[in-house]
Amino acid sequence: MKFSARHWLIAGCVAAVGIAALWYLWPAPELSELHLLVLAHDWQRARRGLERYVRRHPDDGQALLMLATVYRELGDRSAALETLQRVPAGSEFKARAVFEEGELHWANKRTGQAERSWQQAIKLSRAGGGGTGQKQASEPTLWALARLADLYLLLSRDDEARHVLWLLFNSVPKTDPAAVDLLLRLTALELEEENPKNAIAELEPCAAAEPENLNVRAALLLYYLRAGMPEKAGQLARQLADSAATSPHLWNSLVRYYVQTGDRVGIRQTLAKLPAEPEHGQKSWNSRVWTYRGIDHENFGELQQALDCYRRAVALWPRSREANSRLAQAARLAGRQDEFKQQIAVVKKTADCISKLSQYIGRLPKFPGNTLSAKQCQELGQLCEALSWRHEALAWHELALARDPELSGSKEALTRLQKLGVR
Repeated sequence: MKFSARHWLIAGCVAAVGIAALWYLWPAPELSELHLLVLAHDWQRARRGLERYVRRHPDDGQALLMLATVYRELGDRSAALETLQRVPAGSEFKARAVFEEGELHWANKRTGQAERSWQQAIKLSRAGGGGTGQKQASEPTLWALARLADLYLLLSRDDEARHVLWLLFNSVPKTDPAAVDLLLRLTALELEEENPKNAIAELEPCAAAEPENLNVRAALLLYYLRAGMPEKAGQLARQLADSAATSPHLWNSLVRYYVQTGDRVGIRQTLAKLPAEPEHGQKSWNSRVWTYRGIDHENFGELQQALDCYRRAVALWPRSREANSRLAQAARLAGRQDEFKQQIAVVKKTADCISKLSQYIGRLPKFPGNTLSAKQCQELGQLCEALSWRHEALAWHELALARDPELSGSKEALTRLQKLGVR
């Protein structure tokens, strides 16, 4: 019996349908089995098994997360990102998926997208019941806050970094070693700055990958200034000055550049773009704006206006060393000897206390959470209180009492600070 081409075609189609049916009906591995493959780093077998699994269970958020992890480990970031985005909006794994999206954006040097993903992960996590209060913050919230803190510090966005670090600190138990490490980072925030050369090496690829992200370029301008790279700083400042953007970080970097280069016109023109009253929520940022306005008035010999601006800056953020120092010098130039003596005493006391605190922290191990004693926490609280850093002082004394509830000095300090309204 002869078979025509038509018969062979029909037979082939039947066979293909049979094979497809056999493949589909063949039992897929259990998710627990696939999880073991992932734990064993058997990426190829895990990929094949998970791809089959998610074809049959396309809305399984946990399986999609695992598959995205496998793709990432195999170097396929685009497939990993696409897989994470397929996690359903209502899935309990959505916040974790969005956090992982941020990690992939960060690996691709896209800091703006990473920031937005981590912020979204926090919102999703809170909406699912994980707030930022102690004993209830969910893992995605804590992970995202930690990543945002690192990002803001790298971008010289200290106000936001401080806010996020306080959220993190208040989210962990006082007995947790992480509480010590977080509070130490908060305390050192006023003492140390990112190494400019390391920051430049990390941020230049980010600027190339995401040229529209002005926050990265604004941070680069500050680092070029600190690293003594005037040509690169000048070129970048001209580019940023031509931008129509209204980012406060952009304004801050430009004014700082003009102050350092002595460009009086640049300072005045940039400050003219700011609202009459600073609208930023952080007092430290608003203090910085008034300090810059004081510098502007002083440059043009307007000493009374400069004094008013510096006083306002100090009132908003008393720990600002620049505002206090400039107020002292402006008072001297204006012949206000009493105010000058008062301010110069504040400047000298602050410098002395900063030096003592820096030396104390410098003697500690890098991550002292497990080793710091109640007495050391108390001493750090006393050093912060001497600087009038009351929130940090209160927190250190709370950590001291968490380690030794009978530590009398911290008990008294806690009562004293609470009477001053510090919480």
